[in-house]
This record gives sequence, C-alpha cells and structure tokens, in this order.
Amino acid sequence: MPSAAKKLHTQSYDLAAFERAPVRQPAQLRVIKRQQAARRDVTLTVALCFIMAIAISAMVVYNYMTLNELTAEINKGHAQYEMLQSEYRRLMVRSESELSLRKIEERARTQLGMAPIEGYQIEYIEVMQEEQVAVVSSPPSMLDRLWGTCASLVEYLRS
Repeated sequence: MPSAAKKLHTQSYDLAAFERAPVRQPAQLRVIKRQQAARRDVTLTVALCFIMAIAISAMVVYNYMTLNELTAEINKGHAQYEMLQSEYRRLMVRSESELSLRKIEERARTQLGMAPIEGYQIEYIEVMQEEQVAVVSSPPSMLDRLWGTCASLVEYLRS
C-alpha cells in the first residue's frame, strides 16, 4: 500500500484530473429526425395555407362572377320595365284620345248617322194626379238620390 505521502505526491501531479472528460455527443439521427419532422410539419402547414388561399380566391372570383350575372339580369329587368312603362303611357294617351267626347261625337255623326236632339223632337208627357205608383222596395239611399239629381241636371243642361 502506498503511503499517504506518496499518495499525496501522485495525486498532486496527476494531470489526468485536469483533462476534459470526453463529452458524449447526442445522436445525430435524433436531431435530424426532429429537424426533418419539423420541416415536414412546416411544409405541410405552408401547403395547406397555400391551398386555402387558392380556395378562398376562387370563392371570391366566383362570387364576383355571380354578382355580375345578377347585376346584368337586374339591369335587363329595369330596361324591360322602362320599355313597358313607356308602352303603357303611349297606350293610355291613345285610349284617352280615342275616348274624348269630341271623338265620340264625331264618330256618332259620321259612322252611325246620329245627330244632336232638336227641340221639336222633345215631347213632354203630363201624368194625371189620379195615377199613383206604390213603391214596394226600400226608399233610395242618399247616394242614389244624389246620382239621380246629377243625371237630371246633366239632362237639363243638354237640352
């Protein structure tokens, strides 16, 4: 057995204590596998984002196309509506001109051979007081009396 002095001597000059112990390197395969998995995940994420961007862009373009088609249909409908409104106005003016009193009187004279009533054509009939008419129905309403008064007034003004 070595003595304590000899042991001290050998330990104090032992340079192996100051040498670096070999550091164990992690396996490169694990790091590479993790890096490859991370790259694969990033690549997959980027690809999915790219596909989604393309899909969204396609949807936006499709929506604009549909909007353009609908706008064209609406404009076509407005044009047709305006054309029909113009036709309606034209027909209304034509019907008003055809139904004017002057036109009706002219047609009655020329085509139907009618003439205005003259004084000698009017014959008044006197009704005797003895004859009476019994009205079985209800009395005329206010509107009927007003209508009868207006008709009598128009007949009086014509003669």
